Amino acid sequence: MENNGWLIVIAILAFVILFNIGLALSFIRRMKSKPEGVFRDSISEMLNPWKKEDEALDELRQRVDDLKSRDGDPK
Repeated sequence: MENNGWLIVIAILAFVILFNIGLALSFIRRMKSKPEGVFRDSISEMLNPWKKEDEALDELRQRVDDLKSRDGDPK
C-alpha cells in the first residue's frame, strides 16, 4: 500500500515535468518562427484595448466631415 503511494507521487511529478518541458519547447519553437517578439501584439493591445474602435470612429468622423463639406454646411 505504501509502495503504491510513492508510485502515484512519482507518476504525477513525471507528468508535471513532461508537461512543463512540452510548454517550454512550444515556446521556443514559437520564438524561432516569430523572432520579432512573441508578446508585442499582446502588450500593444493591453496598452490601447480600444484601438480598432478608435480607428473606426475616426474614419466615421472623417466621412461625416467630408459629407458636410460636400453639402456646403458649416461645421
